[in-house]
Amino acid sequence: MAQFDVSQIEGFEGMTAEEQVKALLGAEIPEAVDLSKFVSKEVYDKSISDLNSKNKKLKDQMNEEQQKKLADEEAKQQEAQKFADLESKYQELLKQSTLKEHTISLNGLGFDDKLAADTAAAIVDGDAAKLFKNMKTFLEGFRKSVEKELMDKNPGVNGNGGGGSSKEEDKAVELAKSIGKVGADNAKGYGDVMKNYLR
Repeated sequence: MAQFDVSQIEGFEGMTAEEQVKALLGAEIPEAVDLSKFVSKEVYDKSISDLNSKNKKLKDQMNEEQQKKLADEEAKQQEAQKFADLESKYQELLKQSTLKEHTISLNGLGFDDKLAADTAAAIVDGDAAKLFKNMKTFLEGFRKSVEKELMDKNPGVNGNGGGGSSKEEDKAVELAKSIGKVGADNAKGYGDVMKNYLR
């Protein structure tokens, strides 16, 4: 039978015997508890210790797996970054090579260095508006250079020459005079023949 703990009654030791009896009779005695469903403190403590040990071991194992997984992911990311860097460098080299090739080709067509480089960049970048603008600039310049060359070869055409100052014009005037003289001589000869017939 369970014993009642008198220390739960405040001031029990200092009471008289009658007061103690009265206090005991007025005290609430807890009902008996069936301990058959409970384990002893030693068994409980051992079970908790074993559980904590297994949890720690499992946690350590999971940490190792997670660390390995994290290391693998970092290695993959580094490889991907290296590949991306190489791809970027390759694309840049390809772009520079293409720019150079286009610039040389445009120089061969008569583009000056600056316009050729600018037009090559427009081709590589896919900037159609800039490409057409540069082509228009080139064609206008080409047309003006052809016109100037023709004017230089034929100064009388633009109204500034015409005075027989160039060698070509002098030759043309000489030729015209010769043709005129031959025509005049022929006309005179025909006239003389006609005169003889009319006599």
